[in-house]
Amino acid sequence: MNIGIDIIEIERITKIIKKNKFFLDKIFCSDEIGQTFLKKNIFESIAARYCAKESFFKCIGTGIEKISDFKMVKILNNQNRQPEIFLLGDLKKKYEKFEFKVSLSHCKKYACAVVLMV
Repeated sequence: MNIGIDIIEIERITKIIKKNKFFLDKIFCSDEIGQTFLKKNIFESIAARYCAKESFFKCIGTGIEKISDFKMVKILNNQNRQPEIFLLGDLKKKYEKFEFKVSLSHCKKYACAVVLMV
């Protein structure tokens, strides 16, 4: 069992998105972006999902090798609107024996996420 946690200032993510139009496409898959833009608090949701991806890599203990690694981890809501982690490519093969749980949270200033691997 492993755990990873991350926290970020929402304003930091907001500034990055407004400055760099390609940030979303580098970090998130189209279905993640689609779900996020359905939310009332778009920037808070994006920040929380970014934290979830960071938390995942902390959980597995590898760190992020390259920016494309972010897209190998999808954070999508299930039918009950709960976030779930979906792995792609080599990550899916390497960690198929494990189950990952994710919890997201945010307030006015901060977003955070915790990932648990069992």
